Amino acid sequence: MLTTITQADFGLGYELFPKSAKLAARLRRETGKESVLIQTDWDFPSLARNLGWSMGPRKLSADHPARHEQGYTHCYHRGTDGTVKCPDCGKSASAFIEEAQEYLDRKCDASYRGLDDYFGDLLS
Repeated sequence: MLTTITQADFGLGYELFPKSAKLAARLRRETGKESVLIQTDWDFPSLARNLGWSMGPRKLSADHPARHEQGYTHCYHRGTDGTVKCPDCGKSASAFIEEAQEYLDRKCDASYRGLDDYFGDLLS
C-alpha cells in the first residue's frame, strides 16, 4: 500500500496518509481521522528505518575506549534502536533522533510502501 508522509502542523511530527481511497474512507469511518500522526520523537528512528535510514556505521576515533577494549574500528549500533544511547560507542539517543528527523524531513511529500503497520487492523 502506498502511503504519503507529510510534516504535521507546526512541525510537530509527521502524518501518514493512505493513498488508497478505500483505505482512507475506512480510516475516516473507523477512527474519525484522515491520517496517522507520528508525534513523539521516540518514534522517528523506527519510521525513518522503515523508509531506508541507517544508523551506522560510525568510525571510532583512535582513542575511543571501544576501539581499544573490543578492537572495534567502527560501531554498527547493534545495541540500540535509536531511542537509547548506544552501549558500544556512547552515541546519544538525541543524536539518533535528530538524524532520523532530518532524514524524514527529506522524505516528506512523497509516497512510499512499507508503512502498513502504522495503520493497524485497518488493513485486515
